Amino acid sequence: ARGETSSMAKTTIPGGATAAAAAACLPPLALLLLLPRGAIGDVRQSAGGGADQQLRDLEHIACGGDATGSTCPFYGCPHLPRDALYDERAKDAVNLLSAVASGKANRDGTLVAGGGDDGDTKEFKFPSFEEALGELASSGTDASATLTLIGFKGGPIEEQINQDRAFVISPFRVPSSAAANDDGIIMDICVDRQLLQQSAPAVPRHQLLGVFDGHDKLGEKVSQYATEEVPKLVAAKLAALADAEVSDGGWTNERRTEATKKLLSDVFIEVDANGRRELAIPSGGCTASVVLHMDDMLYAANAGDSRSIVAVYNTQTDTTRVVYATREDKPDLEDERARVEQSGGRVYIPKDPRESSRVFYLDANKQARGGLAMSRSLGDWDLESKGVIPDPIVDAMSISDIVAAELTSGSASQENSCRSDNDEAGGDAGEGTCVADTKKDEDIIRIVAISATDGVLDFISPHDIAQEIARSLFGSDRTADIGSEGSKEGGGSAKHLHVLAAIAELMATSAQGWNKEMHGSYRDDMAISATMIK
Repeated sequence: ARGETSSMAKTTIPGGATAAAAAACLPPLALLLLLPRGAIGDVRQSAGGGADQQLRDLEHIACGGDATGSTCPFYGCPHLPRDALYDERAKDAVNLLSAVASGKANRDGTLVAGGGDDGDTKEFKFPSFEEALGELASSGTDASATLTLIGFKGGPIEEQINQDRAFVISPFRVPSSAAANDDGIIMDICVDRQLLQQSAPAVPRHQLLGVFDGHDKLGEKVSQYATEEVPKLVAAKLAALADAEVSDGGWTNERRTEATKKLLSDVFIEVDANGRRELAIPSGGCTASVVLHMDDMLYAANAGDSRSIVAVYNTQTDTTRVVYATREDKPDLEDERARVEQSGGRVYIPKDPRESSRVFYLDANKQARGGLAMSRSLGDWDLESKGVIPDPIVDAMSISDIVAAELTSGSASQENSCRSDNDEAGGDAGEGTCVADTKKDEDIIRIVAISATDGVLDFISPHDIAQEIARSLFGSDRTADIGSEGSKEGGGSAKHLHVLAAIAELMATSAQGWNKEMHGSYRDDMAISATMIK
């Protein structure tokens, strides 16, 4: 369906029409591999007929047609999603990660006694936890990850097309002005992967993640185009912004924040305009929801009904709180409806609250056209004159402010974060005034950023998504910390999932919701990106 977000695969609208389903800069140019960048091919992702190879070919934004991963774009090496179910090797690797977390398997790939077959029987295709992680390295690490799950829209499974795209780029690199040509345009260059990895900071100060949910016929082309163009433009514009600040002799934090917000809005608008010209396709569009991490600041830009989430996790209490989430840009929202109707479009509001409001218009024959289930998107150029815009809503937040707010709210544990004034003087414990140990409080507060498409969000709340992913990233008993390399230890008791397995489990849970709601007749595509911020 066109931007389908409701539990129904079809919605009838008036007129009889049916809407169907930069701290680290680049190395010196002498070290760069100035290779022509080849475009990824069509994004047809099927479940059979060589689907594994097709999916692996999409693991990297290819440079010079090279899908081996030896080179990366100038802004860094992106993690791109593999299919958690229909990519067989990815599925097998995730299964081992999950089995270790559930206590059914050891890190060497053997079953735990009583957890299945005999303890020494190999059940998994990967001989160790580490090799399973290696197989999934193109989609994530212990600190950031992204996966996808192709949907089902009717017909043979091998003909299904996954229209969802996603990425996590950590670290995200802002190039120096030396990487630009004489016209100030960042060159479309590729960089040796080893050079990037060697210069990567231990703790990324700059990161970029996002999801793009394609819809309508050829929507996958729009989402693929956005996946390739958004990081490139963000990096190039950040480089120009840094040069402007230097030439001005420095900016205030407020000015820098506002300039970065405008930059992200400009990127969405520019990608939309360039895509219209370069793709030259009759239909198709996509959502866009991204999070940019720059030093102490987080920026979220969203157009459409995908969502980005910022959540705080307390390692001491094992609790998660969503502190920010983008809104779903729905046509029935007061401001959105006003713009659409002032532009000559119309908004259909269904009686069933489970269904989505939609943007449509009447053609010369008074027939309803459109039916888009959102009021902002990239692409959907036939509805641009009817009030559907690419302009994102952009918000900014300080990481320090988020932490301070958590401390002020009392969510940090008082048991271990306060001490008595008399303790230092040898007095009786508990006497005197309780003084906060700010550093200890800050140490137990962690922050995660997540972007997800509505295929997941239709059946799982932002809090539940954040809780599962935060536990996998920060939990004290997460599987990434169990045992040592080559050890059999790690099985026999339940542990938090590795972040890749956690994302796969969230999508499996949502898939069950779709199957139950739609009786197996429809399931939306899904994609999740997540990264550790603090």
